[in-house]
Amino acid sequence: NTASAQVRVTLDTIAPAIIITSPADNSYTNTTPITVSYTVDGLPKTKSIGLTEGLNTITISEVDEAGNTGSAEARVYLDTVLPAVVIKSPANNSYTRTSPIDITYTVDGGPDRTEPANLTEGPNTVTITKADLAGNSGSASITVHLDTVSPAVVIKSPANNSYTRTSPIDVTYTVDGG
Repeated sequence: NTASAQVRVTLDTIAPAIIITSPADNSYTNTTPITVSYTVDGLPKTKSIGLTEGLNTITISEVDEAGNTGSAEARVYLDTVLPAVVIKSPANNSYTRTSPIDITYTVDGGPDRTEPANLTEGPNTVTITKADLAGNSGSASITVHLDTVSPAVVIKSPANNSYTRTSPIDVTYTVDGG
């Protein structure tokens, strides 16, 4: 008597190809967890990953039926901190006779930056808003008064074209009716 049997075995020495499709490498986000989208040998998959503030290295690893391991990495920055915008000049509640004016400010203590601001007569609220790479927005505001009207000075005494025998004399006047 003889007997036989067949077994089919596939030799697989190639690790699965992992490609992270989202998020992009070296990207920024302000939320956690994030959904990581990737493919394993062309088949789409997703995984939720929690992040910590700062740089996170995400590693996706998959093992195929033969025990081969494939992996891919992406670096993602979690930034939940609003940018600190500080207006350096002009001072809050300052007055100017000209428009536009330059607003000098910093973001997160970095170098001075300057932007023009157009003003209208009277008080103006000037706001500088800046967003970081993660989409967080920070802002600062000041009030700047544009005054292009000369003050109205009215002399109350002495009367116009009057005569006096003494010097010095007292002059009484008002400015802008006050």
